[in-house]
Amino acid sequence: MPDLHKLDHELETTILWVDDNHDNNRKERFELEKLGIKVLLAGSTKEAVEVLSNQPVDAIISDMSRNGLPSAGLELLQEIKAGGPSIPVVFYVGVKRPELESEAMELGAAAVINQRDQLFVAVRSILSMR
Repeated sequence: MPDLHKLDHELETTILWVDDNHDNNRKERFELEKLGIKVLLAGSTKEAVEVLSNQPVDAIISDMSRNGLPSAGLELLQEIKAGGPSIPVVFYVGVKRPELESEAMELGAAAVINQRDQLFVAVRSILSMR
């Protein structure tokens, strides 16, 4: 079980999870929801931008590759950075690719992670700063 139980939930916490295969992160989402974190889903950058235009979120978790595009996550990060107030973005990937990880960090990603425990540490850190 992730060590997130100390999060302050005075305000509703909302995370947008962007992935074209939501079955891959079902357990992780369940753990976040058990903690009272609302998790919104999007399957593409376009869907994510639509959600963000209608709903404020505290953080975004995204995969890097979607629908056959290896750098779809970078496109999302660029859209978010161009769209206004900065929202922390954590990439939760199956396999780290150094060139994409480096570019993501240069564009302002909060983290690029491929281990479940690291994901929860990153989320806790981001949410504790809000």
